[in-house]
Parts: sequence; C-alpha cells; structure tokens
Amino acid sequence: MKNDFSEKLARQALQAADSAIVITDARKSGHPIVYVNHAFERTTGYSADEAVGRNCRFLQGTDRAQPDLEKLRKAIRTRQSIETTIRNYRKDGSLYWNRLCVSPILDKSGSVTHFIGVQYDVTHLHEAEHALINERDFNSALLNTTHALIVVLDDRGKLTFVNKAFEQTTGYTFDEISNVTFWEKFVPEEERDGVGATFQALIENKASSRYQNHCLTKDGSRRLISWSNACLLRSDGSVRNIIGAGLDMTNYEMQREELQQLQKMEAIGQLAGGIAHDFNNLLTVVTGNLELLQDMLQIQEGVKPLIDDMQEAVDLGSGLTHRLLAFSHQQPLDTKCVDVDDLVLRMTDMLGRTLEESINLSVNYTATPTTAIVNPGELENALLNLAINARDAMPEGGRLTIKTKAVKFEEEVVAEAGIVKPGHYVSISVSDTGSGMSAEVKRRAIEPFFTTKEEGSGTGLGLSMVYGLVKRCGGHISIESEPEEGTTITLYLLAATGKTDRMTAQQTLPVLPKAQGETILVVEDDNRVRKVTLRRFRELGYHTIEAIDGPSALHRIEEFPNIDLVFSDVIMPGGIDGPGLARRVLKKRPQTKVLLTSGYSGDHIALSEMSVALLPKPYKLKDLAYKVREILDS
Repeated sequence: MKNDFSEKLARQALQAADSAIVITDARKSGHPIVYVNHAFERTTGYSADEAVGRNCRFLQGTDRAQPDLEKLRKAIRTRQSIETTIRNYRKDGSLYWNRLCVSPILDKSGSVTHFIGVQYDVTHLHEAEHALINERDFNSALLNTTHALIVVLDDRGKLTFVNKAFEQTTGYTFDEISNVTFWEKFVPEEERDGVGATFQALIENKASSRYQNHCLTKDGSRRLISWSNACLLRSDGSVRNIIGAGLDMTNYEMQREELQQLQKMEAIGQLAGGIAHDFNNLLTVVTGNLELLQDMLQIQEGVKPLIDDMQEAVDLGSGLTHRLLAFSHQQPLDTKCVDVDDLVLRMTDMLGRTLEESINLSVNYTATPTTAIVNPGELENALLNLAINARDAMPEGGRLTIKTKAVKFEEEVVAEAGIVKPGHYVSISVSDTGSGMSAEVKRRAIEPFFTTKEEGSGTGLGLSMVYGLVKRCGGHISIESEPEEGTTITLYLLAATGKTDRMTAQQTLPVLPKAQGETILVVEDDNRVRKVTLRRFRELGYHTIEAIDGPSALHRIEEFPNIDLVFSDVIMPGGIDGPGLARRVLKKRPQTKVLLTSGYSGDHIALSEMSVALLPKPYKLKDLAYKVREILDS
C-alpha cells in the first residue's frame, strides 16, 4: 500500500507541475516517450495519446540544423544530464524556444532506464534578448553612419563607446581605449582642466552643453573638435552617461560664424517643405476670398485700394515660401535685371504703413543707374524685413533712411571687405536711429533662428534670409552698429547691364475663360481651401463635386461618370496622394483630365511619367481659369 500511494502521489505531482515534463524509455530503440504531463499538452498542443510512443524528435520537425541538438544527443548517448535551449514546434506549426533540462533515471543496479526532461517555454525571453541585441546593433550602425565623432563616457569620464568616425579621426580602435579616461588620453595637458571642469558641470547640472578642444591622435597630431554634449540619466535622476557629438573643425578655412551659418541652413531646408505646404494652403484661402470680396465690393469707393494692399501682402507671403525653398537650395533662384531705385520707390507706401507714425522714413536715390541682378520679389521681402527690424529697434520713434547708389570695388577693397569678386555693385543701405547691437548680437545677427525679440515676437529668420538672398546673388552684406547708436545694414548686389525689369501698374485683365458645361471633381482635405476652390470654380461656371481624400474621390468617380476633370491636392491623407489618384483615374478613365496643385516646389513632385499638369499654390483666379481651360481644351 505504501508503494502504491507513493507512485500515485508522484504522478499527481508531475501532472500538477507548471513546467512541461516528458519521460522517455532508455531501454527501447529510439527512446520512445512513455509519459507527458498536462503542461506538456498545453505547451505543445499534442495530447498524451499523440505523444506517447514517439521519439522527441517529432517536436523538431525538419529543423535539425541546430548546434545544440548534437550536444543533446551526445548527453543522451553518454547517459549524462544536460541543460540546453533548442527550437521546437507546436502542433499548429508555431515555433517556440524550449529550455530543456534532461536527466537520466537509474534503477537499483545503477542502470539508466529512463530519461526525464523538464521543458520551459522561454520564447518571450529569447525574443526580448534578441530585441535588445537588434536594438544595440541598430543604434551602433546608426551612430557609425554619421561623420560626427560620437563618444560615450560613464559618470567617471571613462570611454564606454566610440563610433567609426572617432576611430578613423584618432587612429585608435575602441579595444585600445575602452575604459580609458577621455581627457587623460586625448586632451592636451594645457586643456585638461577646462575639459574636466566642463565634464563636472555636466554631471552636476545635467544639462546639455557645447565645448571646443583639441584632440590628440595616435600619430601625435592634433585635431580641433567642437563638441555638443548631453546627459543620459538613471531612473533616480543621476547621470549614467555623457554623450558627446564632435565636429572636426581642423580643416575648415572659413570663419566660425560662416560655418555655423551653413550648418543651420540645412535645418531650414528640412523645414521648408512642410512650411511651404501649410502656408500656401492658407494663402490660397486668403487670395481666393480677397478676389471674391473685391467683386462683391467693387462698387464701394475706397475699398479697392485696401484690397489691393492686402493682395500685395499675400503675394509677399507667397514669395516667402518660395524664398525658403530657394534659400535652402531646393529650387533655383529666378534673378532678373531690376531697377533698384524703381523697386524702392514702389515700396515706399507699404513701408510707410508698416512703420509707426513716430518713425520718419526718408529715401535717397543715386543719380546714376542702379540696375542689379536679383529676384525682385525676394529683394522686396528683404527690405521689408529690414524695415520691420528697424521699427522694432525704435519703439519710441526715430528715423529710417534708405539709400541706393552704384559702387565699384577694386582688388584691394575686395580683399578687405570680403566681396566675392571685384567689379560694379549696387548698394542698398537701411539705417535706423534705434538701440543698436552689442558685439555679440552683431556677430550672431545672421544666424537662422537667432533673435533678441521676446518669445512669439520674431522667428529669427529675417536677417538670415536676407543674407541668403545676397549670397546667392553673388553679393555681400555688411552690418555697422553700436549700442544706442543705431544700425546700418548694407546690401551689395551685382550690377548688371541690360534690359531692366520694371514693375508697371496692374493692367486690366481680359475676360476670364469660363466653363462650357464641364464638371470638375475637387479633391482637397483642407476644408477652407476646398470651400474657396469650389466657389472659384462655380464663379467660372463649372459644375462641381467635392471629395476630402483619394478614396472618397474614387467613389465619386464611380458615382458620377460625367466628370471631365479631377483637380486634386498632391499631399492628402487616406493612403492615396494626388499622383496616386491621378494614376488610378487615368487607368480607369483615360479620357478624364487631371490637374494637381501643391504648396511644395514643383521640382519635388514626380509627374513626368503621367500626362498630368501642376498648378502651384497659392494661385489666383486667372491662373486657375486659364490652366483649367488649357487642359480641358487640349
């Protein structure tokens, strides 16, 4: 009775175990399974009846190319215990990682009669481990793709990671410098105190910082490195690591200010596309409603000049997005031969309205011709930016003076002033009697996003865009300023000989081409833009249907077979953008015309493979009318 009770209790214990248990008979060929518990059935999906009598290899399927399997077989052959991890497969074919502990069972004579295996499903641990390894490898690969020097220090200043760029620059591999204190190995003795103090400040303040020091290389040379440092914190708030990203400044011949300027231009380029799209959507709504408002109020005396001024402001705003793209080299700068005196004269009224009444505006022209090579719209915006900056520097009033003149720079003057090349230039000086600039502010004045104005009062892009325009035109900019003594900013533009592009008074437009019974599907996700676009088309006499995205547009096309033209935005939600919609429409209904519109630069929209035109935002009613008619009549 005692032995029976013990065997029954043992079986109950095996069945109650959370871990999968399998027992094989070591005395029979193939070591067939003689027992599995409920946990084995739950883990593998096989019932006891399906498992008993089979060799455990059936759990491996065809996946026999596992190094640990041979270790397992050898342990069984030599009657040894083993713990290993192998890949197994459930009844439904799904893979799981099996942590297997196998031990022999001996009879009274010491012979092995059975093997007992305890299985643990460690799939989640294996996946987590591999996820960590993959994340580590990804981060390492990512850091090794940059040209910047990346170092990671622990809270004592010892190196725990460097990237390939650091190894290539210094000549040391990470194995040679691992766990070495950074400044003791790489910083010249005379600079170590400063680097050490910067490190301690990072530890104490837990804030990012910038620092520049020389770095010693394996061959004994020095490299000048500009570092940007940040802290990686533990859960308790203490510093775990210092991460430094360094730029090798040694071979740069340009001044530090010029280098910073070029680095920040790239940031503007990244922002330009998104800004252009959203801003041009807003301007499309404004210019569309201004045109409609002008028609509604044209009989009221004195309204038209106000609307013209607003439309002029919209045009300047539209030019802003194009200037951002041009400034970041995303689209070409369209230069012309411009009479600078004529342009400044035309801007006088607008500048007068921009300034406070307490500011006196005076303009001095030269007696000689002032024809320069420049984009007129961008020059207008540059002067407007300079005037606004001057206004803000004179909150209690003062005097703003604009002077133009023709100048010639000889070789020796060029070397001193920094002009790109000697020759004839047109200068435009904007002088104020305001608060002026300190030496530090003047040094950073043309940096993108640098501003001394209160938060929300300026973007810091005004002077940097003026700088970008002048440089792209082959010119030069100078800043003269002292605290409390005002500021004079002078633009030097390359002079030109040739036909001058003069802005003439707006001519009366011919009658706009109207609809001839056609139906247009307007696809636009921005509710305000869609609303004003539908109204414009209706004013031109077209029947209109609207859709908010690509999928709904395709439904409309199925619902209304008489659609003659699809007018769609390029960037849209819903998984189908403008070009994608155009491809589907032209494939399904080749006779239907498609016109796309976008606030992005047309150079970045690949439409060459399709017979699809593009109308850039913002557009005026006449532009829309003529473009649509041109496409429908083609």
